[in-house]
Amino acid sequence: MDLGFCALDLFYIMAKPLKQLLDEAIKRTGLGRGVLAAMVCEEFKKVCTELHGQDVFGYIKHVSFQNGDLKIKCASSAVAQNLTINKTRLINEINQGLGSQVVKNLFALVF
Repeated sequence: MDLGFCALDLFYIMAKPLKQLLDEAIKRTGLGRGVLAAMVCEEFKKVCTELHGQDVFGYIKHVSFQNGDLKIKCASSAVAQNLTINKTRLINEINQGLGSQVVKNLFALVF
């Protein structure tokens, strides 16, 4: 039975760290942007919970990330204002948590 790879391929796979293999697979499949967006949104949730507590998520309805912009849609103008006031701190802590300067701007929008 042919599995589609040879012993050299297996050696190549075993010799590389798992993180490097995952990074290569993500780049090959084009999933990089989606994975990064999910990581940014998760880090925002973590940082926001540390700063404002879990209750704030009752007023945050949608979080998205694209091209360096983190957009948070809020059901409360007070929450949006608080996020805007703490914008620099949020961006810095998110980027620190990710280990890279990924988030360039934060927009808290009321809908």
